[in-house]
Amino acid sequence: MSGGKPTSSDAEEDIGTGFLIDHNGDLLTNAHVVGSATTVQVSGDNRQFVGRVIDADQLDDLAIVRIPAPKSLQPLPLGSVKSLQPGSLVIAIGNPFELTSSVSSGIVSGLNRSMSESNGHVMNGMIQTDAPLNPGNSGGPLLNAAGQVVGINTLIESPIEGSIGIGFAIPIDRFIQLEPELLSGKPIAHAWLGIEGMDIDSLMQQALHLPVSSGVYVTEVAQGGPAAKAGLRGDSNAAKLNSLSQSANPYAALKGNGDIIIGIDGKSVSSIEQLTQYINQDDPGQTVVLTVLRGGKTLHVRVTLGTWPSGQNP
Repeated sequence: MSGGKPTSSDAEEDIGTGFLIDHNGDLLTNAHVVGSATTVQVSGDNRQFVGRVIDADQLDDLAIVRIPAPKSLQPLPLGSVKSLQPGSLVIAIGNPFELTSSVSSGIVSGLNRSMSESNGHVMNGMIQTDAPLNPGNSGGPLLNAAGQVVGINTLIESPIEGSIGIGFAIPIDRFIQLEPELLSGKPIAHAWLGIEGMDIDSLMQQALHLPVSSGVYVTEVAQGGPAAKAGLRGDSNAAKLNSLSQSANPYAALKGNGDIIIGIDGKSVSSIEQLTQYINQDDPGQTVVLTVLRGGKTLHVRVTLGTWPSGQNP
């Protein structure tokens, strides 16, 4: 399948992988494989097909491509990430470096990993595997020992644009959750809070004299975004944050007067990863209650989540 996407090392690939999920000729792949194309070339069953892109969800990196599939092509059975644990055997199928129908195997190295995308969105629940993945594997199935699809191979973490034993797959459960919307071709809306923040640790607490050693320190709120409308406050020195990388003290540009988020809907929050995991489970228009520390007081701030605009942070 033709397409292209930067992996985590910003390399691009021209070949991706997809797999049949039903008897209607629907293939599941990564959104980055199809890119902005409306049709793609698909090879399978020793034949060439023109596939029509039904839908592509860029934030979840999932896409559906429909082909006139012959009856000889059978869909793969779908499983669940719940069948996995660290050490479980997994098998990856794909077209690495255009070597079609290549199979590699390995184990589950970790579960529920989070990966930040270049647009600030965080993909949660990722499967980490040491099964060799390379450019061209994107969009291919990750199978468990029973032959069920448990993940969609999506990226590698590598400075050399090749497999070094750290690959990531989107859990198939996320696709199953979104399947009706993807097959209908409806745009998928993602919830947006509209902040930029930093994880608080003991060093940051000491440097900025913060009252807690964990939580999300709000450095900036998006102008006109949901958090700003609800009255959340960022650090008053947010404009100077670009100088952080040049400073020996990573907190030198911070004033220390930004809000601190320590909870959402009664659940504790200790990191941006945890906060975005909760937000990703919500829908635009839904109201959440943030527990916020400000000036020695604990506030409960009601925020009506917006719809994620392109190029924005969580």
